[in-house]
Amino acid sequence: MIQYEPWKISCEGRENPKLLESIFSQANGYLGSRCAFYIDGAKAHERCNYLAGGFEYISPGVTDMVNLPDLFHFQLSLGTGDYLSFSQSLDMHNGLFERRSVWKDQEGRETQINISRFISMDNKHVSALSLEVTALNYSGDVTVIMGIDGNTVNLPVDDDQTKENLDTVSLLSISETETGENYCFLKADSKASGRLQVAITARMVQSKGTAKDASVTGCPAKELNFPLAEGDMVRIEKILYTEAVIKDPEAASEDSQTLPKVGQDLHPTLSTIPLKSC
Repeated sequence: MIQYEPWKISCEGRENPKLLESIFSQANGYLGSRCAFYIDGAKAHERCNYLAGGFEYISPGVTDMVNLPDLFHFQLSLGTGDYLSFSQSLDMHNGLFERRSVWKDQEGRETQINISRFISMDNKHVSALSLEVTALNYSGDVTVIMGIDGNTVNLPVDDDQTKENLDTVSLLSISETETGENYCFLKADSKASGRLQVAITARMVQSKGTAKDASVTGCPAKELNFPLAEGDMVRIEKILYTEAVIKDPEAASEDSQTLPKVGQDLHPTLSTIPLKSC
């Protein structure tokens, strides 16, 4: 049930997830993100991130907003099971989304999963994700894959709006990816006209454990591994910087603006932004 307070909405449970993905969306006037996560089974066209003015042609004379790479992408391997508890809230006074849940697998292991997400109003390019994982009644290893998923697609509305369209279309072409010691970088261009270029860097900070490259095609990522004793908690913070250039389609070949060539160009900027002060 959804509860409304001054400046805050919240709910318990996961009924009607598509509605909740819309209600708990976040935006700052430059960048917007639907509240859909890979770990919940959200498909490539459902994990939606949009840029103001970021349109591209899907067919002659028909445009759609380009679904950007999934900024908040992460995978968490906890085995088959179900949620014992699930709640989420969006505080619109400070722009913070929070989700608190407990997952129980088929072997009876219970894991608390806390997610916080933020899109900055102070710096329109900055967004952030915090993931906390706590082993409640067991000791064992936890693996998280965190990165930027550029394999997202659009699901355009059918010309006959009484029909459901099942044909997705990719409007972005990944031109560069890079994975460093504690960051990932992705650069992409819109396919049809080339009017949109976007560069995203994610800096990841973990409270313990080890990390290694886990990149796959179109998705620069890090695999983070943590040994947890019963009651232990690990925190991973991902701070993102998204920068885009939108050109006049008729002047798309006139490269008057440029984006960072590689992730290290943005990495120093990110390294000075602590998550709690974004």
